[in-house]
Amino acid sequence: MTPPPPAVARGPRAPPDGRPSSRPSAVQVAQANSGLRASECSTPVLGLIFLRYADQRFAEAAGIDPSYMSGLERGRRNPSWSVVTAVAGVLGTTTAKLAARGERIDR
Repeated sequence: MTPPPPAVARGPRAPPDGRPSSRPSAVQVAQANSGLRASECSTPVLGLIFLRYADQRFAEAAGIDPSYMSGLERGRRNPSWSVVTAVAGVLGTTTAKLAARGERIDR
């Protein structure tokens, strides 16, 4: 009796024939570049996943497309006044306080 074949993770990068991809995953690359053991990588990776999820939830709460919000965060887009008002509302502050904080950061 032969043992069953090993389980193969099928995902977007797995070849259609079911063979494992020879290309390392993003997590494997990050671990290799960081010098951390696998057990030490789980917390930062989970933190990054949470931050990405939080970014999407924040953009949805403000009624802004997540890619547009990303452009704002990177300084590649300029928000309209209605976007500034929506962001301030989600943060629970006023547009005046949000603008004043932005000016302090720019200095």
